[in-house]
Amino acid sequence: MRIVHFEKAGVPGIAADGGSGWHGLTERESGFPGTLPELIAQGVDLLRTGRDLLPRHAIDLNAVRILPPVPKPPKILCVGLNYDDHLEESGLKKPVYPEIFARFATSLIAHREPIRRPPESSTLDYEAELAVVIGRRGRRIPPDKALDHVAGYSLFNDATIRDFQLRTPQWTMGKNFDGTGAFGPWLVTPDAVPPGARNLRIQGRLNGESRCLPRQTPTRPVLRVKSRWREGLNDFSRARSKCDLYFWQR
Repeated sequence: MRIVHFEKAGVPGIAADGGSGWHGLTERESGFPGTLPELIAQGVDLLRTGRDLLPRHAIDLNAVRILPPVPKPPKILCVGLNYDDHLEESGLKKPVYPEIFARFATSLIAHREPIRRPPESSTLDYEAELAVVIGRRGRRIPPDKALDHVAGYSLFNDATIRDFQLRTPQWTMGKNFDGTGAFGPWLVTPDAVPPGARNLRIQGRLNGESRCLPRQTPTRPVLRVKSRWREGLNDFSRARSKCDLYFWQR
């Protein structure tokens, strides 16, 4: 099930697509269940919500403004250098411990919104990533229960200002220029993908041309729930029930 968070004439809305097109409601219509961020924060069954929306009227996504699935997540944690093929391409060594960095909600933008190169740099770069939206509170979660806390998956363009990223050992500046984190266009519920989004392919396009590595970066190396990558996040940080966002980058 795909679920989208949108607004029309300033009024929030929600729509779902189970394979036969988008159907949904706006906040002013009877039966509106809440916005997508609200539902995730409440721990609502999103698959059931999506099914309830399918009999509603059609929604033309070209006639609305699509919003990020979670516009203001309280926590955005990211894991870098997590694809073997990218390490080979860049000549970097595989980290012994996770390369974890943070993004801020102020950097997020929605589908169709432009990523603008700041005047301070000419090194704007793009990165196609998998975003994992956490919907249930937890900490020190057993590896075999980790995916129970995932509300859904989405796409993320982790646009980066490379020279600012590499000026210091910390990546914070280069990863957090305003308007550089394109998130969406919609959320996919876990039932629609393999467990943990394993073996999917991440592909980015620039002007219609594929810009990924030849193997299109399978997600299998990314979500190693039993590995130190997951443990590093799981130990130090509580997964909250208010739409935390984790994403794994190349």
